[in-house]
Amino acid sequence: ALNYQHCDSHMALNYGRFLDNGGCGYVLKPDFLTDPNSEFDTSSYSGIVQQRLTLRIISGQFLSNESSRDIVDPYVHVITYGYYLEMNTYYLCKGLNPQWNETMVFNISVPELCLVRFVVFDYDKLSKNDLLVSFCLPMSTMQTGYRHIHLRDTCDGTTYSTLFVHVDIQPLKTFASPKP
Repeated sequence: ALNYQHCDSHMALNYGRFLDNGGCGYVLKPDFLTDPNSEFDTSSYSGIVQQRLTLRIISGQFLSNESSRDIVDPYVHVITYGYYLEMNTYYLCKGLNPQWNETMVFNISVPELCLVRFVVFDYDKLSKNDLLVSFCLPMSTMQTGYRHIHLRDTCDGTTYSTLFVHVDIQPLKTFASPKP
């Protein structure tokens, strides 16, 4: 059950999960979760292909804090949710249109279950860091190459804010069939 009256990370993950399948609100489970003969174990199920996701966060555009008049000190926090909480990384830069050119590498155990969440915060020395914008999407919908990620506000409303990134996805390891 979700609390639709409060916009938080759980709601962002819910929005991200249902972006797949054209955003119709219905997403099929992966085959290994619906097969009654399989026991879900990433170390023995055949057909699961681990992937290495390499993200280069190049720059941000139109990152601003409308509730404050000061210039933002944005940093990007990228989290992958899936079979494991894979990694948690951030970088800091000043200005409305920052440039990071930083690379992050994620080893994704089960790409079919993975969600990638981009969160941009405004760094503040004296108080809690403010959440500016974020976006969550399924790993299965990510495309390789240079991409603009159109960020959403805290309640999933549209904004002009974007992140310019380079995405590279490579197979990491394929598990063999278990021996009887």
